[in-house]
Amino acid sequence: MKKFIYTLLITLLFNCSYAFAQGSDTESNDSINVYFQSFELFCKHVEKYFPDTKQILLEENALTTKAIPSKVGKLEIRLISQSDLKSEFKKKGSDKYLTKIVPLRMKDGIFFINIIPFKVAYKKRNLRLINGGAFVTNYEYDCDKDKLELKNLDGGFNDIN
Repeated sequence: MKKFIYTLLITLLFNCSYAFAQGSDTESNDSINVYFQSFELFCKHVEKYFPDTKQILLEENALTTKAIPSKVGKLEIRLISQSDLKSEFKKKGSDKYLTKIVPLRMKDGIFFINIIPFKVAYKKRNLRLINGGAFVTNYEYDCDKDKLELKNLDGGFNDIN
C-alpha cells in the first residue's frame, strides 16, 4: 500500500511539474502573456490615478517587453533600449519617468511581477533612477488549468508624470 501511495504522489508531482514546464504564458506574444497582463493592469492604474499621463517610457527587455504593444488603453507606450537611455534623458525639460518590468519571480509559492516607474535624473553624465514604489501583480500556478492565474494586486507608487 505504501508503494502505491508513493508511486501515486510521485506521478502527480511529476505531472504537475511537467505541465508547468510546458506552460507558455511568459513566452507568447499576445494577451495571454503574463507580462502583457501585468502591464495592462499597471496602465489601467495609471489611467485611473494619473489621468494627465499620456505616454509611458518603458525600458526595452527581450524577456519582459516583447508582447507589449505601442498603445495600451489611452496610453502611448514608447520602448527605449538601454543604449538610448542616456540620450533620451539628457534632454532638458520636465521630469521624466522610466518604467521597468522586473522578470517573473517566486516567493512562498506565489509568482510575482514588479513594474516600477523610476523618476530619472541626469547629472554629470550619469542617470540616477529614483524608485517611488512598485506595482506588483501576484499569480498562482493552477496545475489543473496549466496556467498562471492572477491572485491579487499589491503595492503602489507616488507619481508617474
